[in-house]
This record gives sequence, structure tokens and C-alpha cells, in this order.
Amino acid sequence: CSCGGGPVLPKTIRREWLQELTAQTQLNISEVKALYARFRRLAPCGYLLPEQFKQTMGVLGLSDDPFLAEHMFRVFDSSGDGQLSFHEFVAALAIMIRGTEDQKLQLSFDMAAGKCAAESLSLEDFKKLIRACRGLTSSLVATADDTSEKDMERLFYEIVGADAGSSPMMTLEMYKAAVQHEEFLMALGIVHRGGSAPRRKSV
Repeated sequence: CSCGGGPVLPKTIRREWLQELTAQTQLNISEVKALYARFRRLAPCGYLLPEQFKQTMGVLGLSDDPFLAEHMFRVFDSSGDGQLSFHEFVAALAIMIRGTEDQKLQLSFDMAAGKCAAESLSLEDFKKLIRACRGLTSSLVATADDTSEKDMERLFYEIVGADAGSSPMMTLEMYKAAVQHEEFLMALGIVHRGGSAPRRKSV
């Protein structure tokens, strides 16, 4: 970002930030310093805006479907002020790198719902999640499996234990149970039929 003469992040991370972040996360000093150096290159002014964040996400940012990148930004932006600070950046990445299984599942659930500490996931967001993950996977690997709208809806209602046509919401506990089942992972494009991982496309 262009600082326009405004304050710029110091070249070296402040000692109090380093102490605070190593105490609050499972990251070590070297990891926090490495993340700071990366963040400073991306956002010398000290914050990332949504479009800048999308550009930093590599293959996610290049995806035609903005669902994942947009929802990740909303969850990373815990203050909800529309810009991502270094502390917010590290807090989210720390969970992805060093978090417990429960923390990672909560984070992925929040990303699917598009908000922090999400309590439920709608059918529409469930379908958007599957479409986005399958689109990303198919751009990276050779995949023949597909999931129709009807299959997505059937899977959602099976997970929540409700009749089709009703308007239930998927809870975090339902989501945690769902990720243990092959059909859900297949729908996301993470595994193929029979439990095998997708085969990477040749370049």
C-alpha cells in the first residue's frame, strides 16, 4: 500500500510486539519475525485492505470465485474495521500453523460462514463453500468427481439431520462431525471416491 507520507512500519519488529505475540500464540520468535518481514513487504503502512489481501493469497487470490478470499479476510479482520493489521494477520495464521484441531476447525467454520466465532452455517454458504473448494481443487489437480446442486442439498440435510425443504442451520459440532466423513471431503474435492487424494495436474 502507498503510505502517502504517513507512518511506516519499522524495519525490525518492536520488542513489545514480539513478546506479546509469542506469549499469545504458539509461534516462536523466528516465526513471528518471518511473518512480520512478509507483512511489512506487503503492507508497509501497517494494514492490508481487502483487495491487497486477495492479491497476497496466491492461488486463492487468483481464483475466479472470490468466496474463500473474501470470507478469509472477514475472519482475519477480527476488529471488523475493513483493514487487516499485523496482529490480526499473525493471530489467524498462528491458528493455521500451530493451532489445535478444534481451533483449526473453528477457523475453517468461521471462514465458511464469513464471520468470527460463527455459530451456524446456512445451506447457501455451505453450497458456496463446496463450489469454491471444488473450483480451487480442479484448477490445481486432475479431478473427475463432481457434486450437483441436488447432491449438495442432500448432503447438507443429512449432516444437520433435517428434512429437505426446511431451513435448518449447520452448527459447529455438526461441521466437526461432517469432516470425519468421506462424502463431505469428496464434495470439497479433498479426496476422491475410495479415500484417495486428488491427483495433481501435470504442468
